[in-house]
Amino acid sequence: MLFHSQTEKPTDSNIGRTWNTRHGRAVITAIVSEAKPEYNITATYEYKTEDGSVFRIYERHLERTIERNEFDVTPEGIAKNKAWTDDCKIRQEEFANAKEKAISEDNLLNDRLKPFLESVELSAIRKGAANKALKVCVTHDGKTITRQEFIENVICDGYTKLEICEGNKIKPLSKLNHDRASITEPDDHEQKNRKYGKLSEYFLVNKDGRSYRVSAYEYAYANYLVNYPLT
Repeated sequence: MLFHSQTEKPTDSNIGRTWNTRHGRAVITAIVSEAKPEYNITATYEYKTEDGSVFRIYERHLERTIERNEFDVTPEGIAKNKAWTDDCKIRQEEFANAKEKAISEDNLLNDRLKPFLESVELSAIRKGAANKALKVCVTHDGKTITRQEFIENVICDGYTKLEICEGNKIKPLSKLNHDRASITEPDDHEQKNRKYGKLSEYFLVNKDGRSYRVSAYEYAYANYLVNYPLT
């Protein structure tokens, strides 16, 4: 169907122009909209192919499209398109396999985490938060893994000593800032420490004294793994 603004112009040199395409022989049948040079707009043509398909194209794209369509029906073009199609199929299969593998691995992680979530006395919201926190990805030993896998790996590596330390919620002044501080600023800092109190810091420590600082949820999961090792 043509727009109401369409006007056929037999005098236009492109009307009736034909070329080969993968859909059969194509022919330009009409001008959909005329060129408007003052707005840098070229004419738009409508062309039809032997299989009944209808296309529209800007005049500025016409020569390039004809050249590409003519190439597509040559032996070289057919071979190139077949190679491209085959490559797309391979990529789709690889993507589907990767997706299936990721789902399988995710299900495996969920299966390992489920007993822990069932064992802790937390509300459904907090359990959801714990599950989400342990699914955050981090880089460890050059690999991207979840926090859950990180905790499982370091526990297997011998970081089985769990420690909780009390620290100030307000970070201490650095030596440089302390030297630059006025007479009253250190006192103000101490007042803030007394006001905001302490916070718990969680660590996983190995026999050599090396440690990883972890979150409360990660500490709870590590504590579970120490008592109920993965099999």
